[in-house]
Amino acid sequence: MQIRTAMRSHLIPVRASGRLSWLSVFFWFSPVVRVRLFVPCFSSFPVLLLTAHPFSTPMGQTVTTPLSLTLDHWKEVTGRAHNLSVEVRRRRWVTFCSSEWPAFNVGWPRNGTFNIDIILQVKALVFQPGHNGHLDQVPYIIVWEDLAKNPPPWIKCFIPSQGGPGPRPSLPPCHTPPIPRPSSPSTLCPLKFPESKPKEPPVLPGDQDSLLLLDSSPPPYAQPPTPRSEAPTSPSAPSAPSPDSTGAEGQPLASPPLAGRLRFRRERGGESEDVWTSQAFPLRSVGGQMQYWPFSASDLYNWKTHNPSFSQDPQALTGLIESILWTHQPTWDDCQQLLQTLLTTEERQRVYLEARKNVPGVDGRPTQLPNEIEDVFPLVRPTWDYDTVAGRERLRLYRQVLLAGLKGAGCRPTNLAKVRVSGPGTPPEPRITLKVGGQPVTFLVDTGAQHSVLTEAKGPLSSKTSWVQGATGGKLYRWTTERKVHLSTGQVTHSFLLVPDCPYPLLGRDLLSKVGAQIHFQQKGATITGAEGQPLQVLTLRLEDEHRLHEDSPPTMQPLDSEWLTNYPQAWVETAGMGLAVNQPPIIINLKPSATPISIRQYSMSKEAKEGIRPHIQRLLQLGILIPCQSPWNTPLLPVKKPGTGDYRPVQDLREVNWRTEDIHPTVPNPYNLLSTLPPSHVWYTVLDLKDSFFHLRLSSQSQPIFAFEWKDPETGFSGQLTWTRLPQGFKNSPTLFDEALHRDLADFRVGHPDLVLLQYVDDLLLAARTEQDCVKGTGALLERLGELGYRASTKKAQVGQRQVTYLGYLLEGGQRWLTESRKKAVALIPAPSNAKGLREFLGSAGFCRLWIPGFAEMAAPLYPLTKSNTPYHWGKEQQLAFDKIKRALLTAPALSLPDVTKPFTLYVDEHNGIAKGVLTQKLGPWKRPVAYFSKKLDSVAAGWPPCLRIIAAVAVLVKDSDKLTFGQPLTVVAPHAVETVIRQPPDRWLSNARVTHYQAMLLNSERIQFGTATSLNPATLLPETESPSLVMHDCHQILAEVHGTRGDLTDQPLPDAEATWYTDGSSFLRNGERKAGAAVVDGKAVIWASALEPGTSAQRAELIALTQALRKAKDKKVNIYTDSRYAFATAHVHGEIYRRRGLLTSAAVDEDLRTLAQSVSKLEQSLTSLSEVALQNREAWIDYS
Repeated sequence: MQIRTAMRSHLIPVRASGRLSWLSVFFWFSPVVRVRLFVPCFSSFPVLLLTAHPFSTPMGQTVTTPLSLTLDHWKEVTGRAHNLSVEVRRRRWVTFCSSEWPAFNVGWPRNGTFNIDIILQVKALVFQPGHNGHLDQVPYIIVWEDLAKNPPPWIKCFIPSQGGPGPRPSLPPCHTPPIPRPSSPSTLCPLKFPESKPKEPPVLPGDQDSLLLLDSSPPPYAQPPTPRSEAPTSPSAPSAPSPDSTGAEGQPLASPPLAGRLRFRRERGGESEDVWTSQAFPLRSVGGQMQYWPFSASDLYNWKTHNPSFSQDPQALTGLIESILWTHQPTWDDCQQLLQTLLTTEERQRVYLEARKNVPGVDGRPTQLPNEIEDVFPLVRPTWDYDTVAGRERLRLYRQVLLAGLKGAGCRPTNLAKVRVSGPGTPPEPRITLKVGGQPVTFLVDTGAQHSVLTEAKGPLSSKTSWVQGATGGKLYRWTTERKVHLSTGQVTHSFLLVPDCPYPLLGRDLLSKVGAQIHFQQKGATITGAEGQPLQVLTLRLEDEHRLHEDSPPTMQPLDSEWLTNYPQAWVETAGMGLAVNQPPIIINLKPSATPISIRQYSMSKEAKEGIRPHIQRLLQLGILIPCQSPWNTPLLPVKKPGTGDYRPVQDLREVNWRTEDIHPTVPNPYNLLSTLPPSHVWYTVLDLKDSFFHLRLSSQSQPIFAFEWKDPETGFSGQLTWTRLPQGFKNSPTLFDEALHRDLADFRVGHPDLVLLQYVDDLLLAARTEQDCVKGTGALLERLGELGYRASTKKAQVGQRQVTYLGYLLEGGQRWLTESRKKAVALIPAPSNAKGLREFLGSAGFCRLWIPGFAEMAAPLYPLTKSNTPYHWGKEQQLAFDKIKRALLTAPALSLPDVTKPFTLYVDEHNGIAKGVLTQKLGPWKRPVAYFSKKLDSVAAGWPPCLRIIAAVAVLVKDSDKLTFGQPLTVVAPHAVETVIRQPPDRWLSNARVTHYQAMLLNSERIQFGTATSLNPATLLPETESPSLVMHDCHQILAEVHGTRGDLTDQPLPDAEATWYTDGSSFLRNGERKAGAAVVDGKAVIWASALEPGTSAQRAELIALTQALRKAKDKKVNIYTDSRYAFATAHVHGEIYRRRGLLTSAAVDEDLRTLAQSVSKLEQSLTSLSEVALQNREAWIDYS
């Protein structure tokens, strides 16, 4: 037997009858060719099957093979893959070609082949559905097939001749060893490149037939053939009929629409292996007939490649599958194929488990009956007939339950590839939680790290990069921008290194130095503390509660008389225990339509904090307010240390839950004007604080899983999730829900006691009466009613029947209110801010008390410009003086009278440098008692008016603010100007029609607003002089009439003794699509000045330029200047003063160039000090154009 070195085929087939088992023996014929001998074990005669494998020859010569050819042109291969929207790797390319595909036993050589028949057989095995497929090999066989179908020049000489192969053979069954098929002869020859231009490779579309698990021909749609009896199989009989076979009468079978794109299944009919049937699954109506559209392999590959795994982002993958179920309407088999492609085995089992928990029963609720679960959500292929409505309905219900299982299994599991901690989801000790950019981040303390590291970029990144050298090599990473970091020692700005590959955020030596951290190693583990040895904690509280941090000790209150506990035991939490509102139904929390469960790992907490909150958790468990649960929702628990004590209380971080629940309109009253409804005549008070107010309302069972959190207690052995059966604290709608419920329950008490005043701010109650007897009697009735309704008050905070009480941070006594000392001290201890954010916080704290500070806006005027983001922060002497002035004014804040809505009010208003100031008063005998101090900065337009007009804007602004306290009662306005006269006849040069209408509608209401006599006010008290009030002697209309021009010697009447008379003009026109412009100054006989202007200049700009040149030429002369431009005339005579006062800030959108020219005109008029007289007239009034 002779074997040529250059073989025309890699495979020499030999046919034999019967089933054969082959024995492989290798022979070496030369250093170039290795021959494999296949010897059949059961045959009547010896059969040889030889395969030849080329090897490298001596003397440096090599034989080119398809595999080596592709590796030599690997750049072009990867380019071809890129055009096909896939990606291939060199090492895997060699592995699949030399190891994987030869093991398929379809004739694939170890060195590759360009035989299209063999390639298609390998492709069919790669694209098999289920576990038999090889999705990771899809890109490689697609690229190999494209190289064979659209060969580049360096492959064409290796393509087999087109006359050799016969019809495409079908794949044998999986249980039968496949028989190698003859391949087209291939030739090994030297590599030659043709001179012709290579063909541009096509871009693979998403629905190309070669990517579908289909044959190109449609299935037969005739009646299925009748089963026939078994017959001996002929050795030469084909294993399956060709798809192009004809019918019984020799006519081809009819194919339906879209036949070339339909998938059909060929299954053996009956017990005969030669009888085949075809079935098309009806899921989409085309031309009145249900057809089946399969998933394309490119879609499956793209879904797998371009989406995160279910463990990494369950919400994203669930949304993808939901859209696929809605748009593609897949069958049961396709759902399994989709899950097998996108989910791992563990993830699929978890989805199946959650889905079977959500199978609806007959009553619509989840059922526990195995037969109903198996009927709706089977784990084996069901026999549903999709041609019927019932079959399609079963499929729809299956997809619905499957989607519920995906959402239920969305609780993100622990990534085992990144677990290096002692507890699930938390970094190992020592660890610390800091607030970075407003978000809490748990860091692993790493003293070996030079820089601190973040793993997620929640904000912008800087252009700075650094190399990080680790155990796996070096890599370049970016830095974040400066972030605000809240430390125990204060707030600092710090830039972090962004390393997404790091398992946990790292707290390196750079930030540890700023913290002043200390790490202590003990037998129970490592802990981290601050410079003073205290555990580092993050405390978050509302701005209005910041004053409580500075309270040295709780204020001493008179102990509650024991008679109140004895007479009303059901009203106190100390005697009756936890309350429950008996008249209120369980509350249902509505989620947003797009909301999905959120699971956030529990933050790390120190041992001291955990021991501090454990008694609270145990107490709530015993009361039934907390119960164990299993929920896909999970939010972290934060231990908060109470100010002034060493106790901790648990606070749940419900920000993510608040974002996913629907908003309701807040009806909680505003503390700003709540006390305005308290009459000064009621001077006896009772203050009650309801204990654990939100826990009085029950939470519906269907809403309880939303508020689940993780808890571990080593002493009791509990480890799992807990949730609330009552309305939890920290939920955004809890204050509004409780406030409305308590208002409904106490409505009958208000009706039954009209002589009492009951104020309610969420859970804080204030009862006011005229006499002590009425106050004591009303308090008893209120306590009795609260006990009947199920509400419980705290005896520690109760203030019963007293003349002086503290309510909402205010001190109430004798119909007046003061700021508490703790609130004053909180603002006084704030240091000088070092940045804009700190300044905004100070202004917010001080602004809360602005009702007690006369002229607060005027004091804070130097500080407000520094709060803008685009303004450089420069803290100078002026800012420090304003800062200290506000503090002093707050420490000397006077007492304010409670507004009495039965008496009229008087508002004294003044204005200075664009800031409105005022004081609202009421008379008490001959004295004026202040109710509130107002101050506000006017808008930029009103601030540019003359003083007689600015006062109108100031009155309008302060009257609007005072309405919040007066509730529409009669109001008298007193100002140092004749406000009413100016409003009734406003100057049209300064005010727009919209402003005039607004001011007249608000202020000219004689039934509610009256104007007092114009009187000068004391700048310190904003009140008239007590001894001899001085009347204002100026005439506002006269002043406004005079304040309109820029200078007095500029007139609009011609001068009789003028030295010259000039005429100005400017024009603009289009010529050949380009705007031309020019301007000139003439005296009727000669040209004084003329010039062409820049292209694109408007006519108004040209007129202003001409007027500007005329003013410059008129220096030291007495001239009459005429212009036909109303815009230029108004700029000189009317708008010049407005522009000067306003700083060229207009309410309308004026062109920047025109405003600049107008400013130039105004400056020229002011600068011509040697100008004797100038008369500027409108030419239309003096020239006859006829």
